[in-house]
Amino acid sequence: MKWEGIRLALDKSWLVLCIIREADNALTFQTILNRSNLQAKELEEAMGVLSLGGKIRTFAGDEVKPLLERRFFSVHENRSEIDDLIAGQLPLLAGEACLYFAYGSDLDPQLYRSSPGVHFLMKGRLKGYHLTFADNLTGCAGGGMANLCRSSDGEIWGAVYYLESMKRIFSGGELKIRIPVEGVVGAMCVESSVFKTHSTLFPSRHYLEKMIAGGQFFGFPQKYLRQVSAMPTID
Repeated sequence: MKWEGIRLALDKSWLVLCIIREADNALTFQTILNRSNLQAKELEEAMGVLSLGGKIRTFAGDEVKPLLERRFFSVHENRSEIDDLIAGQLPLLAGEACLYFAYGSDLDPQLYRSSPGVHFLMKGRLKGYHLTFADNLTGCAGGGMANLCRSSDGEIWGAVYYLESMKRIFSGGELKIRIPVEGVVGAMCVESSVFKTHSTLFPSRHYLEKMIAGGQFFGFPQKYLRQVSAMPTID
């Protein structure tokens, strides 16, 4: 997976606020570091700005813990202001085609963490589609690759990434699309991809495990992860 080109600059404090706000529970500094794909110094500075601005807090007593173990959460009293701040920036990033919905092997934590300029913002839910696996005509791992298929009662969970580069370089017959995804502060239009082929294959177990690992890494609903895990594979 590669991206190239220049994009709208990312406000790192805003990025971190997105990650903390959308989490179901308080997150440790280590978890935020992993999900943000920032350097530790960058994250510490961003969180300092958010703390001084009254946007995030840590639990009483956490100050004595090592930084990596301290837990942080968004300030409930300022939730409306926080949501407005997040929602106000999303259309600007979407308009610059900076937002990408990852739902397949591009969720792989190892791939994500080794991709400079790619940053997780929040979980996203795509309604009206179900997950299928396409033959991309390249024989990837001996099985199909994640694809979207229309379904009136379906839904797919994925990760909304900010992409620092101008465009994704597609391979294997992928088509660039723009879809409405529901995030923590409402719907947004983001970039994603589908395969042109209508033929389907079962994925390999290894491919499916990458998707599941990514879903766990980014905090997808357990019900959805169980559904993905139960899908048949070629091995």
